[in-house]
Amino acid sequence: MKNQIIKTIATIVLSVGVFMWVVSRPYAEPPTLTASYYGKESKGLTSCGEYFDGSSNTCAIWEIDGKPIPMHSLLKLSLGPNSVVTRVNDRGPNKRLLKTRQIDVSEAVFRKLNNNDTSAGLIKVKVEILRLGK
Repeated sequence: MKNQIIKTIATIVLSVGVFMWVVSRPYAEPPTLTASYYGKESKGLTSCGEYFDGSSNTCAIWEIDGKPIPMHSLLKLSLGPNSVVTRVNDRGPNKRLLKTRQIDVSEAVFRKLNNNDTSAGLIKVKVEILRLGK
């Protein structure tokens, strides 16, 4: 009986110690993804059935760190001091063919993040999930 009490107390102390260590750690750095933008030639319907609008704050993505991102999720994209909240309304880039980028954004989003400059073609953005869609 005495050994069981000692084991229980040791388990509680260890659990509290691990909990305190975990909550004292800083938040993980948001993942950085390579982004490109949909050009003016992009037209038609997105994967969720909306007409593509290059002037809206939308993006196309499959997953972040191996976790699927549902349609209509809200993501905050940041590049230096610039940030934009975007809504996922499409799937892309093709994850099997294009390993050089992980997210496509509308031209409006790309311009807001990259100081109105689209000549870069690709930019590295930090991505935070604000709300998962349904």
